[in-house]
Amino acid sequence: SILGKRPADTLGNFEVELTSDRSISFSIGAGIGLTHKLRQTVWNNRSAYLGRTIKFSYLAPGTKTNGKPRMPKFLGFVDI
Repeated sequence: SILGKRPADTLGNFEVELTSDRSISFSIGAGIGLTHKLRQTVWNNRSAYLGRTIKFSYLAPGTKTNGKPRMPKFLGFVDI
């Protein structure tokens, strides 16, 4: 396993792109909106969640993050 991580057949985090600048991509980990049940639902239905817009909280970008949000946490899906 890489860095002590093992496949668990469930969602670990989201790989996302900013809608304002698609060249900026990053991972968003669990937050208050990402329960174990929702992780499993998303994992089991991955194709239905691809391209969805999510809401997340974060700390302001720093000088070493290349414009990426610092410590992003998932809050929920946005229904458009």
